[in-house]
Amino acid sequence: AVMFGLDQAQVRVICPDVGGGFGPKNGLYPEERLTAELARRLDRPVRWVETRSESMLGLGHGRAQVQHATIGGRRDGTVLAYRLDVIQDSGAYPSVGAVLPFMTRLMGPGTYDIASVSVSASSVVTNTVPVEAYRGAGRPEATAAIERMMDCFAAELGMDAVALRRRNLIAGPFPFTTPTGATYDSGEYAGALDKALTAAGYSELRSEQRRRRAAGEAPLLGIGVSTYVEVTNGLRSGEHGSIEVHPDGRALVRTGSSAHGQGHHTAFAMIASAQTGIPIEAITVRHGETDDVVRGGGTGGSKSLQVGGTAVLSAADVPLFGVGLVFSFLSAWVCVRWLLRYISSHDFVPFAWYRIAFGIVVLLTAYTGAPVRIGFSAGRCRERWNALFTNRHVTPPPSARHVVE
Repeated sequence: AVMFGLDQAQVRVICPDVGGGFGPKNGLYPEERLTAELARRLDRPVRWVETRSESMLGLGHGRAQVQHATIGGRRDGTVLAYRLDVIQDSGAYPSVGAVLPFMTRLMGPGTYDIASVSVSASSVVTNTVPVEAYRGAGRPEATAAIERMMDCFAAELGMDAVALRRRNLIAGPFPFTTPTGATYDSGEYAGALDKALTAAGYSELRSEQRRRRAAGEAPLLGIGVSTYVEVTNGLRSGEHGSIEVHPDGRALVRTGSSAHGQGHHTAFAMIASAQTGIPIEAITVRHGETDDVVRGGGTGGSKSLQVGGTAVLSAADVPLFGVGLVFSFLSAWVCVRWLLRYISSHDFVPFAWYRIAFGIVVLLTAYTGAPVRIGFSAGRCRERWNALFTNRHVTPPPSARHVVE
């Protein structure tokens, strides 16, 4: 709308399920702008279909960091200091990738309690495809660096890679603030590591590895170990969620999030079902249509379930949902009484025709099976009751964190 000087109401965007988004498909590309401009100039529909080869060449790429790291510590495996210097390839036309090293710095020490940490970065222009926020956007790069150095340090000491990591994992107290400024609100890293090792059969794998090496048996067995902590929804963006219930007992959930193959439809339907008691198979989830969903932030920063799911949860909250439902049916009951009173007595009272018309609308709604929207449905209705009862926009607290081992 801004690009063509139009009001937002004049622009309609339909975004169906997008396979493999992962960040680079966020925002507009020159071809998309050009397609819209051609449609305006030619006054006819214009379609642009990108080939797979074109996508590989022109879609924003990820990572593209040159990393120089140094680690130091004691012979017992205690890590005392860690330094990381990053050169970020920003591509020929710098985009968000040019600033992603700030996330690499924030998550530099990972899950480890290291007293002294230094991270520096320089972004440079090259002749490559622009770098975008891709699958973690700067944070996996931090993990790759620190985990590689933990392996190098373990090899230098002749120490088991798991034993070295366990010695240096953050144990609290929480909230814990790292030397790079990240605050972890909670975490049980050693426990998570132990569960992962048990599930993988780590001791058995090491025994098998030694046996193959001693016997000179091929193929040899390699074992990789990595711990990972993630900060999600780093920009603290909110999300929209609403629920609309029809007379036949079915429900329609709308979300401002956008599906890229993560299973949003199933997850959001499960949340609404758990809150309302409506079977999952009777719940439809819609997204990606600006004329249907009042607002939305899309998918990014691993916030879909954390924020988008919370919005749906709030919209389907039983106490609020119940109040809206009761209000709607009480309103319908009062209107029907007004209608019957007028029919039986023909006694004209102030605003009688308004009341009669409203009663007729309610009756037609019930008869035709149209959704009852007053009080508990966002949908296309913009009544204040809708905003109060089901049209929820959620912004997470600044301490929200998602921790994965």
